[in-house]
Amino acid sequence: MHEYQLHLPSDEEHQPSPSRLRRLALLAGGLRVTYALIAVNLIAFAAEEGQFSRSGSGIHGQLVEEAALDRFDVVKHHEYWRLVSSAFLHANVMHVTLNMLVLFVLGLSLEPMIGSLRFTVVYLTALVGGSFAALLVTNGWVVGASGAIFGLMGALAVYLYARGVNVIRSGLVPVIALALLNSFAPHISVGAHVGGLLAGSVAALLLWRLDRRAPAAVAIAACLSLCALLAVASATLLSAGGSRGIPPKPSEHQLIERFVSCMHENGVAVYAAHIVHNTLAFKFSGSTNHKTADTALARCRAIVQ
Repeated sequence: MHEYQLHLPSDEEHQPSPSRLRRLALLAGGLRVTYALIAVNLIAFAAEEGQFSRSGSGIHGQLVEEAALDRFDVVKHHEYWRLVSSAFLHANVMHVTLNMLVLFVLGLSLEPMIGSLRFTVVYLTALVGGSFAALLVTNGWVVGASGAIFGLMGALAVYLYARGVNVIRSGLVPVIALALLNSFAPHISVGAHVGGLLAGSVAALLLWRLDRRAPAAVAIAACLSLCALLAVASATLLSAGGSRGIPPKPSEHQLIERFVSCMHENGVAVYAAHIVHNTLAFKFSGSTNHKTADTALARCRAIVQ
């Protein structure tokens, strides 16, 4: 007979080691900006209206009307905050879920690597760069954090290269390439994606190169200056173009055609209530201006990053 002793682990053995707790604490602290950005995006998404529609094209409400990016409001009404605010809006549950998931994955790698302050600067620079490029190539409304997220991809590639990692073999470059190809799908702002990728990569290069030659404050100031330059360029270039890139005020007949077309394409069941409400409210009077009309139309068909 062999005698066996059954060993039952004690409660103390179930407890994580102090070193593991310290690592988890450091990881959580190292992602504070990532968590904050995700929280702000989710709060903004919850404050929208129509974000749970089947096709995801029915977002509306005061927040969307005042914060979404569109060329007319930026150029004609000088509402430059839209360059930033639009990146915290999303069109539907799938849109915000995918963006926040990718933001978390990238933040998990990049924020502890470069620090929260530099991570914030890269995100902001990519965000503004994406909005600037979206204005140049898109007439309609643009919402979403995709431009900033593409910038984080570019920044991660720069910092991995700086650490001697082969970014092609790592799989990051193929992922970026596939994501860029997907940017040419309908209702996706390729300008925001490409602009965000370029701006985030440039910001990372500035931070990496200048950090080695100058105080960190100099590198950060250079990135913030790039943000300001892009914002000024948005106003200057588009204003210099006059009204060439801005659709003229639609006529009463054109408004009716656009609303009916929107109903036909997206389904009466989802959008009829919004369209009927706007039709009765506006009555297609002569006082209906371009901004009000496009606000109603954007409730039916949003351009999503």
